[in-house]
Amino acid sequence: MFHWPSPTPKKPKRSLPVRRQRTTLHVEALEGRDCPSAPQITALAAPVQTGNTVLLNTTQTTVTDPGISLSLSAAQGTNCTVTVSGQVFGTSQAGGLTVTLSGVVSGSVTTNADGTFTYTGAASALGQIKAAVTDDWGVTVNSSTMLSDNPPTIVNFQAINNGNNSWTFMGQVQGEDVAGLVVTLRGLASLNNNNVSATVQADGSFSYTITLAPGENGCVTAECIDWWGQASNEATAYVWS
Repeated sequence: MFHWPSPTPKKPKRSLPVRRQRTTLHVEALEGRDCPSAPQITALAAPVQTGNTVLLNTTQTTVTDPGISLSLSAAQGTNCTVTVSGQVFGTSQAGGLTVTLSGVVSGSVTTNADGTFTYTGAASALGQIKAAVTDDWGVTVNSSTMLSDNPPTIVNFQAINNGNNSWTFMGQVQGEDVAGLVVTLRGLASLNNNNVSATVQADGSFSYTITLAPGENGCVTAECIDWWGQASNEATAYVWS
């Protein structure tokens, strides 16, 4: 009987070595955007490398705006000037910031190293003074104060008879910055026709001497207007022949 020769067994193929693949994750820095409230900076932790693979540690650290506040006050000066002062708090860079003033006072001033500031200028009227400042985080805060003043008051107004129909009208004006105000005297023809007025002195006193027409007598009023346009009370005194 014929026998076919047995096939020679083939040698198994040799396995190729496994080729390792390198994978790298790229992390991009995120750009901070303006935020209408408290800005923040998010810091990603450093990547951690395991073998040939870079893994990202997802722990985050958030730094928030420490907050900012603004104090404000105003004091009346002479002839409608005002001194506005205040301080910026709550930011590490309190110095060198610009405080903008608006309302009845218009201008700007730079804060000192400790956040304090002082501005002196003209005021257009009595009323609200507003201030705004923006910190290094881009956060803006506002503050306001009122510039107010009571009207002047005329006290101790009297008419002194000097004889021969000569009369001296005198009194005192009380209030803020009264020196230089003008007191108007009215009520008698000799006063009205001559637009009689007296200037207030540094101590608030005023006086005016006039010779009245024969037979003039009656009530004389004294009134003044302050630098802001506010009228004083009407003080009265009497003359008789």
